[in-house]
Amino acid sequence: MKTPEKSAKEKRYDVDAVKNRLNAYRDKEREIDIKIERLETLDSKMKSVGSPGMSDMPKAPGMSGDKMARDLERKEELQNAIDAAVREQKTEQKAIESILEKLPVPDEKEVICIRYLDCNSWSEVAKIMFGMKDDYERKQDTYLRRTFKVHGAALLHFAMIEEDGEVQQ
Repeated sequence: MKTPEKSAKEKRYDVDAVKNRLNAYRDKEREIDIKIERLETLDSKMKSVGSPGMSDMPKAPGMSGDKMARDLERKEELQNAIDAAVREQKTEQKAIESILEKLPVPDEKEVICIRYLDCNSWSEVAKIMFGMKDDYERKQDTYLRRTFKVHGAALLHFAMIEEDGEVQQ
């Protein structure tokens, strides 16, 4: 026997899954940034001039070449990992943006973009969203709470779009 469809008000949407997805996107951005920093550090070490040895002791032949080969291999592996992560991240970003385009309230779209795609803190999100208000400095906490409310609505609408293809009114 077929069960009747739940109305939009009765249906529970998986807002936590949306939040986890957006947080995973944000965490991946940080991971990519760290890998890029590691690559730049490795590249800088490889380009720096090593201090000459002041010993007349004989050196094992090819030791510096082995280190250079290991560093080159590490650099290539790191670059490949970065390239793969960036490709995956771009695919996920496009998927997220396609859902954001369907959000009915512009502020909801912006709060998600500022927080997750631009990787800003909550205080930065509130300042970007409401910093132009004359009373912002005096009422920062109020605007931060408003930011959280907009964020909550955005997560719910995001989940609705993801699960139903549209926002139920």
